[in-house]
Amino acid sequence: MNAFVAVFYIAAVASVMFFGSNHVDQSPSIVAPIALISLFTLSAAVMGYIFLYQPFLLFIDGKRKEAVDLFLKTTAAFATITIFALAVLFFPRREKEVACTLEAKICPDGSSVGRTGPNCEFSSCPARTPAASEEKENGNPKEELVKEIQKLFVEKYPKYAATISIKVNEESESHVWGGVSFKEGAPGGIFLASKVDGRW
Repeated sequence: MNAFVAVFYIAAVASVMFFGSNHVDQSPSIVAPIALISLFTLSAAVMGYIFLYQPFLLFIDGKRKEAVDLFLKTTAAFATITIFALAVLFFPRREKEVACTLEAKICPDGSSVGRTGPNCEFSSCPARTPAASEEKENGNPKEELVKEIQKLFVEKYPKYAATISIKVNEESESHVWGGVSFKEGAPGGIFLASKVDGRW
């Protein structure tokens, strides 16, 4: 019983300190240390009374065994409550699974990210690497090559200008080969191009 009284006193003091801190003047003052020391002294006196008063009465009545047993039982009960409180405080809490809405955010590099985490926030966009930044500024070399080859086919076959499709399979500094399709769904072919005087 005494252990529960001690826990109740501690909970009351902690609640006053926790909720009362929002209403206390935060400017430096000598009143704050005086109040803390006074509270510490009061708490020591209260705890001493709770833990020792009844065992002391039993002891001076000659009931030494009962006095020691009462003190040990009170201490053990208080220790058990304290350990339980610490376990609740430090035991990792399992986050509840949250079902996020199926939304997507388009990133500057053209990729997309969805919502995730307990707050369903959008994930961070992938960081732009120096190579990707340089490629965006200077253009994609392979894409430029495809456009250049496609332009040559359009000049030779202008009626397929809107449907011609080029795929580069392998390239070197002076040669490139791949596939060409003049119309979607129609059979295509293979092309081989070489660079002469800097032009394909």
